[in-house]
Amino acid sequence: MPVSRSTAANICRLARTPEASTVELGGGIRALCESGTVRMARGTRPEPGSVRLGVPGRARFGDWDVRAELRDGPVEPLGPALATLDAAALGEEVEVRAWREGDRMRPLGLDGTKSLQDLFTDHRVPRSLRHRIPVVVAGGRIAWVAGLAVGEEFRINGGSGSVAVLTAQPAAAVPAASPRAHRA
Repeated sequence: MPVSRSTAANICRLARTPEASTVELGGGIRALCESGTVRMARGTRPEPGSVRLGVPGRARFGDWDVRAELRDGPVEPLGPALATLDAAALGEEVEVRAWREGDRMRPLGLDGTKSLQDLFTDHRVPRSLRHRIPVVVAGGRIAWVAGLAVGEEFRINGGSGSVAVLTAQPAAAVPAASPRAHRA
């Protein structure tokens, strides 16, 4: 669908601002402009529903395939994109859900807690994507925000026996989730 020069200029101007803006292009298509990026979208997509994930197991959360594997320790912590956590602290089942207003966690190495809103801002996650990123919760505490942070309470230490390795990748890249995953 062609756009006018003035609409294209408006999209470019809005993309340079830190605030999220939307430009309706017609035909149900809109340009989402925020923090230097422009994404095209059609219609509105609801926020993904919460799912349960067995450890070990696999679940589909919105556009993500989230997996939990168990390995005998020690396993070298690999950072937020591929999380390695103390399996005993994590438990046998976790909840995978969207960010909620007021969510807080204690990222690895931080004294005190940080709001997920601040975490997203620090990592320049566009507002339109924040409710689509998997947040893994164990025992009411945030254990992992996919690709961004691991919770200090779930740190692997010298006494960690079994290690849970969590990954999240776009669901289009993997087959459908196993029957162990179920809606919360």
